[in-house]
Amino acid sequence: MSPLVILAAGMGERLKSHIPKSLQLINNTPLLMHQINRFNRQGIDTIYIITGYKSEDVQTAVLAYPFNAALKVHCINNPNWEKGNGTSVHVAAQYLKQSFYLTMADHIFSDRFIQQFVDQPLLQSTLVTDELNTHNAHLDIEDVTKVQIDSNNYIINIGKTLTDYNQIDTGLFYLTTDIEPALESSQLKGDFSLSSGIKQLALQQKIKCFNCNKEFWMDIDTPSDFDYANLIENSKIFA
Repeated sequence: MSPLVILAAGMGERLKSHIPKSLQLINNTPLLMHQINRFNRQGIDTIYIITGYKSEDVQTAVLAYPFNAALKVHCINNPNWEKGNGTSVHVAAQYLKQSFYLTMADHIFSDRFIQQFVDQPLLQSTLVTDELNTHNAHLDIEDVTKVQIDSNNYIINIGKTLTDYNQIDTGLFYLTTDIEPALESSQLKGDFSLSSGIKQLALQQKIKCFNCNKEFWMDIDTPSDFDYANLIENSKIFA
């Protein structure tokens, strides 16, 4: 199975804490460790953590955590993390030189959400998407990244400010080696976001979407998001 890359470089400004967001606790376990264990339960045994803000603190916490002995976890520091999350994905793509799953430390998913995606025989870059409805009313519509797809599930456009969209970005990807030149192209234009790299893939019809089928996921950005996550009584989400 392809390795997983987890972006954990950001500082989480809205939390107003000196502790990196990825090390904030949910049910007494750091958010990042929940994420690592969750994907390991679905068969991914090699994970790369891209660090940035307080990278030494994150790496120390990862190395000290009692993960499954067969799990291989590596930390890679991104010195340019403040420019945008696309720089962290570019660091991973340059290092791995192969296809990989990608997510963020602050996006959480149920086990079923992950399982149905990693079970797919993916041949090209793919983003897991969702549709706004009552099942995900906890999401902040102003903050989610919007996605426009065509009738064949190819992504046409992506961005937080889109007004014409029919899906939303859940934060879980499968990316082929096409992502490296796509990010380099967008960065030459001064845009260092992951979304800009995805737009480059979309222009070439090189990225599709996979619908999450209403399985649970959420993005954690604010203290109220953490409060909501701590209230969830679902061991399949927070084991």
